Amino acid sequence: MKIETLQLQNFRKFEDFTFRFHPQFTILIGENGFGKTTILESVRLCLYGPLSLGLRTKRSDYEAYLKGKIHRNKNDIQEKKSASVGLEFTYAKRGEKTIYYAQRTWYVNGKS
Repeated sequence: MKIETLQLQNFRKFEDFTFRFHPQFTILIGENGFGKTTILESVRLCLYGPLSLGLRTKRSDYEAYLKGKIHRNKNDIQEKKSASVGLEFTYAKRGEKTIYYAQRTWYVNGKS
């Protein structure tokens, strides 16, 4: 599997972000707080959903986790109520390449 593009909407520190991975290699370099872990976390979340937190994660814990990942900005007039992570990747099987796009989107609805 080769990751091509990562798209983040209101995920942690990123309001609207598209990251294109280099075709040969990608190295994430940056100071603390610049989003390196957020990028890796979003890939894991997109691919594994609730399993990204472990096999024994309760639904309520997963929902709280997702709610906590929605971008917050003290200057926003209205609090954001949704977020998403999208991943485009190429998968090769028996020499045949296929491009896939996976996306997870969540919304805050009341307390859940």
